[in-house]
Amino acid sequence: MNSHKNFAVGILQENEAWELFKNITGDIVESSELQSTATEVVRECAGLPIAIVSVAGALKNKSLPLWKNALRELTRPSSRNFTGMQAVVYSTIELSYNHLESEELKSTFLLCAAMGSPMIIDLLKYGIGLGLFQHTDTVEEAQDRVHTLLSNLEASGLLLEASNSKEFAIHDVVRDVAVSVAARDWHMFAVLRNVVRPKDWPNADCTGISLFYNDIREFPEELECPRLKFFYIGNKDPSLSIPDNFFAETKELRVLDLTEVNLSSIPPSIHQLANLRTLCLDHCVLGDINIIGKLKKLEILSLVESNVEQLPMDLGQLTRLQLLDLSNCSKLRLIPAGIMSNLSRLEQLYMGNSFNRWDTEDLDNQASNISLSELRHLPQLTVLEIHIPDAQVTLKDLFSEELDRFTYL
Repeated sequence: MNSHKNFAVGILQENEAWELFKNITGDIVESSELQSTATEVVRECAGLPIAIVSVAGALKNKSLPLWKNALRELTRPSSRNFTGMQAVVYSTIELSYNHLESEELKSTFLLCAAMGSPMIIDLLKYGIGLGLFQHTDTVEEAQDRVHTLLSNLEASGLLLEASNSKEFAIHDVVRDVAVSVAARDWHMFAVLRNVVRPKDWPNADCTGISLFYNDIREFPEELECPRLKFFYIGNKDPSLSIPDNFFAETKELRVLDLTEVNLSSIPPSIHQLANLRTLCLDHCVLGDINIIGKLKKLEILSLVESNVEQLPMDLGQLTRLQLLDLSNCSKLRLIPAGIMSNLSRLEQLYMGNSFNRWDTEDLDNQASNISLSELRHLPQLTVLEIHIPDAQVTLKDLFSEELDRFTYL
């Protein structure tokens, strides 16, 4: 929270708990209709600030029947094998989760908890791949939807106020409860900074796997999860490699994020992921990436801070691609002419601090490297971040009228 001095907040006294609760819900809790029920609800929070905040956020502006139902839920035994304060925390946060207004909001919250980083751009990439955001046809509409959903989650008390506009923030305790809920409702297998042994890998019912920088001893030869939709791994062992057939039985996978993984040889089974919508290979050691061109349904491709040196011609076959993120790819030297112009649905292209060897020839002259004029052939492009070393380049009339945001270095 960027505080200058941190101090522990213990169990609140009854009057302190009530004031904190009222500060969130408003003075309406002191009305004759609500006060007795609200008092009992606060008492069930046992003076725990995180419990009070989450319950208050869930019940704010709700009618009396919902307050009464919430009180009944809080007085029942927890659905988990928790006791004492753990049971109080779990039941109050789960109550807040249950009171979220839509499945879209619930899914966004659980996805936030399962992510390896709190970056909003990653949430966007994953959510598009999973088809999570309702009534959105473009990346820009999905971005607006993401910010709306995050704002609603902050108002509910399930997310904290973030320190900057690029991230969201979630309390560790809330994340733990959310991961537990995701394991139950989504069959999500999520482990944070722990040892993952071969026997620990999930079974066929699993729909999501998220491993945040764990000590992974080895991968199974095949991941037998035919219902898997989401797979994230943040690796910390550069010597660890993924077996060739690892993805052979995950044909329903829609989002694949391999962060800091040595992919000098990409597992051939990746080409079987015919339903993949989002592929993130950020901070990876990459070799031949021609196989990516076989993922014809890909909508999001992210190679941020990878060591990729050249893009393959087959990348031009990804005609459904909407967002391409090549930010901070400092070793990228070759983008063959003709690739970008084939990506007719591309809406957002990020190449800041990356490729800067733009050819001066036009597309028709068959230049060996991409030229700036080729970007003119992207009619849907709305966001562009590129590196142009020659300050004398004339940019007037170069890009589509659809372009809303343009940044160049």
